Amino acid sequence: MKIKPIVQLFPLLLLLASSLLLSACGGDNGGEGDSARLLSDIVFEDINLSMCVDDMATESGWSNVSEVTYLRCASMGIESAI
Repeated sequence: MKIKPIVQLFPLLLLLASSLLLSACGGDNGGEGDSARLLSDIVFEDINLSMCVDDMATESGWSNVSEVTYLRCASMGIESAI
């Protein structure tokens, strides 16, 4: 598998971070919104992205989507942000 340069992955990672942050905004979930949504409930198509999010969540102590402020996933072979 060919590893993509970080320059090519930046838009993908920016999209992912934006999606995670925006998913915590709005919605009606009994007054809690999506901020109570657990990261562990999200299923990613790309296993490498899933591992990156899991690793970052463990390292940073995140459990909810609303806690994600950044991702550091360079050189992890991520192909999709879905």
